[in-house]
Order: sequence, then C-alpha cells, then structure tokens
Amino acid sequence: MKKTYRMFCMMGMAAVLAFMSSSCKKNNEQNGEITLMVPEFEEVMGDPSEAGRAYIDFTDGNKFKWNEYDEVMVYNIDATEGTNTKKAIYRSKANAEDKETAKFYFHNGDQMGTKIDHFFIFYPTCKIVNGIAHLDKDNFETFDVPAVQNYTLESRPSASGATIEFPTLDPTSMAMACEVDKLTQAFRLKHVFGAMRIRLFGVEGTMVDKIEIIENNPAILNNLTGTATLKLHEVEMAEFTDLQNTYNLATLADGTFLDAWNTYRTRLGWSANGTGNMLTLNCHTTERPNGVALNTLSETNFYLSMRPGALINGFTMKVYYNGLAEPQIIDKYNHQQDSFCIRAGICTSFAPQETVIGE
Repeated sequence: MKKTYRMFCMMGMAAVLAFMSSSCKKNNEQNGEITLMVPEFEEVMGDPSEAGRAYIDFTDGNKFKWNEYDEVMVYNIDATEGTNTKKAIYRSKANAEDKETAKFYFHNGDQMGTKIDHFFIFYPTCKIVNGIAHLDKDNFETFDVPAVQNYTLESRPSASGATIEFPTLDPTSMAMACEVDKLTQAFRLKHVFGAMRIRLFGVEGTMVDKIEIIENNPAILNNLTGTATLKLHEVEMAEFTDLQNTYNLATLADGTFLDAWNTYRTRLGWSANGTGNMLTLNCHTTERPNGVALNTLSETNFYLSMRPGALINGFTMKVYYNGLAEPQIIDKYNHQQDSFCIRAGICTSFAPQETVIGE
C-alpha cells in the first residue's frame, strides 16, 4: 500500500474475516489478474468537546493509494475439508504506484482453479503468520498484530506539481478483506481495523521520540496486540456487523454483548495469545533519527491502526520527547466513553492539548 497500509485480538481478529461472507456458487477461475480498489476512511472526534477541529488530512481527502509490488492473499476455501483449501499470493506491478485501483497478478502458491466454497481476499500478507503454508482440516489461520508501529510519511505531488510529505498510517499496520463471487470482477476491499489520530502542538525544536497508548483493561477485549487463530470458513459478515453495532458500554455492562460474542467465537474456534494492552508509535526512525518535530502554528498528526472495540474503557497517552527522561502523561481520556471506541473504517481523532508542549 502506498506507505499507508504497510492486532488481531478477540473481536478484532474475528473482524479480519468478517467481511468475507459465504457463497456457494461455482466459477471457473484462471490464475490471471484481479482488480482491487481501496476503501476510504470516515472521521469522528473521540471526545465531542474537541469538535470543530475534525478533518481527514491524507492530502487526497480520505483516500489511500496502492504501492508498487503490494501483495494480497487469495483463498479458495473448502469449508468441508480445509486441507483442500488453496492459497496464493497476488502481487501488483510497478504501475500500481499511487493508484486507487490496481491490478494484481498471480505470484506464488496454489493455482486457484474452480471456486470451491468461498474466495477470500486479505491484505496485507505480512499479518498471516504461516504465510503461504496450507491450512489444516478445519481451515484455521493465525494472524499477528505487533506491539510497535512506525511513524510514516507519504510523498505525493501537490496541485502545483511540487512534492509534499504528510503523515499517514504505518503500511504494515492496516488490514483489509473481502469476498468476491468471481476473481475476474473488480471489487473494493473493506476496512477491518479503525485508526486513531493524535494531534499535538509544541514549541519549535520539540521532537517526539514515541507515543504510547495504554488501554484500560476491559472485561472482554483486554489486548491491543498479539496473535489470534480462527476458522476462516465460519466467519459470517452479517453476524459480525450486528455484534459491532451493538458493542457499547451498556451491552458490556448487562452481558448482552458477552453472550452474543461467546456464541460467535465458539463457532469460530477462536483462540488468542494476547501480548499486552499497550500500543507504541515509534517516531525515532531511520528517516527521522531525531524524532518528529512539533510546532506552534499547526498540529502535527500521528496515526495508529487499532482493532475494532479498542479504547471504549478509556486509555492513557504517554508522549516521549528527545532528550527528556520522563514522558508527558495525558490522562484526560482515562475513563469509559462510547465515543472513544475504535470502529472499522473510522478514523477517531483526539486533540488532547490545552497548553502547548514545551512551554
């Protein structure tokens, strides 16, 4: 993905495949090309009191672009006997650079042949722990979400022809998926994760090394990072959509959501190995050895990709600055609030500062 799409824990991991609903039609498919379109993001304010400053600023509205040699995993699922399920990596070419719609070509793996039960498409392939390896008889697949994401800048020509850079999501942090009836038709992927945007001011010379988001431990979804394993063929889009739409503090409190989720995850065969409730955005990269600069005239934007359902129970933010031993601790969001909740395809924006950092 054009330096934009380059955790799966509990509901977030189920969401990975929730956009791949079932179909039983049979089609003869050749290992030729598939045409993929990228989805857009919407934006909301995590705290309504900060309203009036929300905007999507990925330069070209809320659109994302493919990068050359991006890869997706294509599954031809046999729901009865997973060892028959086929997997193949499809890769874009150099001309996919900066395109919203791009063609992907067979690169490695199994020949797709005739559709068995389901065609699943998943991006990015780096999230798939076992890579191109075949599935077991129950179609179990394992996905990974690391604890660290990297601050990323994307370059793009402006209307005047000059090249500009702007912050965006770590290209390895996002996840998209969908199901299609035929691999020969063009289709749009769907977001599996949501995004968190943090907007900071600072005096000139203030450099950010990293930002940590520490989620309060909720009763159900208590990990931001780790791995999870589930049966690909048991995911139902409609059921997951209903679950996500009913996920709020009230249904968590009265047990409604927990009852529905337990039923769903039992069928999924879901298991997870959570690694923690902290997600780190590393700003001290090779491209920026001194970190990311803040300024007083405009907000600097920092983006993190997160699983759906994160942050609803509140969180603490720690901002680390170059040359300072102790971080700035921002705890204004350290309480339960429905609007904090991360949702698939939504960029939830937080603008925490009432005073300028560095003063």
